[in-house]
Amino acid sequence: MPFSTLNLFRRIVKMLLYTAFGTIVGAVALYIHMMNDRPDLHDWHTVKLDEEFTEKKAGTITSFSDYLQLDERLFEQMQDRIKVDSDAAPRHDLNRFDSGSLADPTSYPVNWNRSFEFKQERPRGGVLLLHGLSDSPYSLLTVGRALYEQGYYVLGLRMPGHGTIPSGLVYSNWQDMAAAVRLAARHVSEQIGADTSLHVFGYSMGAAQAVNYAQQAMQDSSLHKPASLVLISPAIGVSSAAALAVWQSRMAEIPGLEKLAWSAIGPEYDPVSYTHLRAHETERLI
Repeated sequence: MPFSTLNLFRRIVKMLLYTAFGTIVGAVALYIHMMNDRPDLHDWHTVKLDEEFTEKKAGTITSFSDYLQLDERLFEQMQDRIKVDSDAAPRHDLNRFDSGSLADPTSYPVNWNRSFEFKQERPRGGVLLLHGLSDSPYSLLTVGRALYEQGYYVLGLRMPGHGTIPSGLVYSNWQDMAAAVRLAARHVSEQIGADTSLHVFGYSMGAAQAVNYAQQAMQDSSLHKPASLVLISPAIGVSSAAALAVWQSRMAEIPGLEKLAWSAIGPEYDPVSYTHLRAHETERLI
C-alpha cells in the first residue's frame, strides 16, 4: 500500500474512533441529563433510619423479642421522620407515606410490613418465611396461613431494610439480612423444639437467604438444620450485566446528580412493597 494511501487510511480510522468516542460521551451525557431532569427526591429516598437491625447489633439483639422491640422503635422513628406536609406538598391518594391515603399501611387493621407469627400449642413442624427484595412479609402471608391451618408454627420475618422506606435498602446489606434470618430461625427452633422439623420457605431474594442459612447450619451445630427448603422464583443468580449498574450509582455520588441512583422517582403507591429501587440494589443485596 502506497504511503499516501496508508496515511489516508490511518486518518479515516482515527476519525471513526473519535466519532465513536464522541457519540458514546454524548449518549452518556444525554442519559445523565434525562435521569437528573426528574422530580426531586423525597425524604423516603434520603432519610437513614438508625433503629434498623444490622449484623453489628446482633451482639445486643439476641432474641426475637429484642428484634420486635427494635422494630417498634424503628417504625416509630419512621413515622416521626417521614411526614408529608399536606400544605407544602401535593397529596396523593395512593402514596403510602401520605397519612390516611388508600396505600397507607398504618390505616389497615394489621400492618403486614411487620413480622408476623402464627403459634401452635402442638406444632407438627416449624416454618420460617423469607420474603423477596423490596417486598414485605405480606408477600408470603397466604402461604403462611395455609401452613398454619395444617398445624405448623409459622414465622414471617421482616428482613432489614424492608417494610419501611426505600432508603432502608441503601443502608442494609445481605449480611444484615442473614443475621436476622439466623436469629429468627433460632426463635422458631425454640418454639417447636430441637427434635421437630424446621422448613424454610424463600421467595426470590429470600430463597437466596434460605440457601445461605442451610449452608451455615451444615457448618454450625448451634443452628437448627432445615428439614426442607422451598424456593419460590429463587433469585440465586444475577446477570453479569447487572455489574454495570454500579457505575450509575457511583455517578450519583457526584453532588447534584443524586437522582441517578434511583430507577424511578415518584409516589410509593404499594402499601406492602417498594415501588422504586436504587439502580444496583439487586446486584448488591443478593
